[in-house]
Amino acid sequence: FTLPHKPSALARALTIFGWHDLNLCRIESRPDRRANWEYRFFADVEGAYDHLQPAFTELAEKYGVEHVVYAHLHGFSCKNAFEGERNGVKYTLCSCDHLDFKLKLIAQST
Repeated sequence: FTLPHKPSALARALTIFGWHDLNLCRIESRPDRRANWEYRFFADVEGAYDHLQPAFTELAEKYGVEHVVYAHLHGFSCKNAFEGERNGVKYTLCSCDHLDFKLKLIAQST
């Protein structure tokens, strides 16, 4: 996910995980090549599946995320996963179990 480069933006975004009773195990930031001083964040989160979806949906909608790519769902979890568009946000599941280990085009450069 990406956030505006403003004081406390990351801290405010991370509180969403706590509100939904989720454990943030790891977070990593990488510079966004499209803009100076903008970063992309990658998060590993643990918690009940029914808590994960509302947390990420709230995060994506609150911060104007256009496309969410997610994975690490296995077996039965893939059957209940959402893929498509909801409230202006596109969701793409790229778990190997879901894709039967086949490649999937996520985005094309223009």
